[in-house]
Amino acid sequence: MMIGGVDIIIPTEDGPLQQMVAAIEAAKRIWPHSVVGRSWSEAFDAFVYRDQDAMTALGRLGVVPELADAMIHVLAREGELTLVIDDPESEPIKTFLSDIRHRLARRLSDNGSTRLS
Repeated sequence: MMIGGVDIIIPTEDGPLQQMVAAIEAAKRIWPHSVVGRSWSEAFDAFVYRDQDAMTALGRLGVVPELADAMIHVLAREGELTLVIDDPESEPIKTFLSDIRHRLARRLSDNGSTRLS
């Protein structure tokens, strides 16, 4: 599947596991029926689909305009979280980005402690 979109890079002190958990939690808030699929390229690299139908359609059709904002590519690395999305200004993606930034910033401000809350 060819991946396009906009790369949003968020610096963080959280490790890749904590970043991935935060991203999946934030996605569940905007897409209660979201489905997570691994990319198998790296340990902390996943696709979060809006729902099962979106995952099936993207698998069958690939990335097409009709499926814009139906998937978020999450790449968690030491020092940064990268999110690949179609349109950072669309809803509910805008809400997702605000939530994930808030979650990671809150952890940074907790005197360096990391919590999976």
